Amino acid sequence: MRYVIRPALLAVCLLLLGVPAAADPPTEAELRNVMISAAKSGDVKAQLLLGASYASGSGGYGQDAKEAAKWYEMAAERGNATAQYNLGMMYANGDGVQQIYESAYFWLTVSSNQGNPYATAALKTILDKLTPRQKAEADKLVAEWKPLPHK
Repeated sequence: MRYVIRPALLAVCLLLLGVPAAADPPTEAELRNVMISAAKSGDVKAQLLLGASYASGSGGYGQDAKEAAKWYEMAAERGNATAQYNLGMMYANGDGVQQIYESAYFWLTVSSNQGNPYATAALKTILDKLTPRQKAEADKLVAEWKPLPHK
């Protein structure tokens, strides 16, 4: 499924991120630069939005699964359940990252533990792909996991 992030929607998202409105509407390139700057500085919302933009190829970003995974991982490491789910699914499908079921299980479990019902449902499929030892090792990592600080 392809999602389109229109420049007006991107501008609203930037306002929600605390980026002040300018007298003249910003260009798409300016919006992308602000979004990337916010994401690089640790803004989880911007990281998630960038991941989604690269995953779908919308908002003037070229479709790039590897770049999407990079931004989703940054947001996932900072505790964003949606990014954790998206990254887990990327690992499950080998989309932009190497297909690693243990990593898929890890991120989907962390997301599910935060109440994400999509992650909970996806875990049922992943469990069939893990050995008991792989599951036990991943469960240990989940128990030890702590999110990084974020804005």
